[in-house]
Amino acid sequence: IEHLINAEDGLKEIKRVLRSSGKLIVSTPNRRSYLNFFYHLKITLKNSPFEEEHIKEFSGKELKKLLGKYFIIKELDYVNYFPIFLPKFLLNIVGFNNIDKVNKKIEESLNKIKFFRRAGMLLIVKVKK
Repeated sequence: IEHLINAEDGLKEIKRVLRSSGKLIVSTPNRRSYLNFFYHLKITLKNSPFEEEHIKEFSGKELKKLLGKYFIIKELDYVNYFPIFLPKFLLNIVGFNNIDKVNKKIEESLNKIKFFRRAGMLLIVKVKK
């Protein structure tokens, strides 16, 4: 959805072609993620042009409001609280083999902390027609 020139028109078309019992899952970068903040800060400090292909980035609240115009929101979730490569890289250095389990535990733990809850890198919204 972040690549659409006009997200409203895109959602109208999705609603038009989706079956009456159809479901839609939208995944998009979280505009309010701390990593997104640092990414934009880096670009600003380097004074380099922003050549991102994202037309519009959304916060959870913004995306929920937009999707709510056309669909029934079933669930909104935040995931990926840190770059997935970071823990794997660090854990590989120490020779730890259960990387995916550790990664899952870290994600679950951060998701329970209110401060981190809305800081996930990605938003996932499940809707129905």
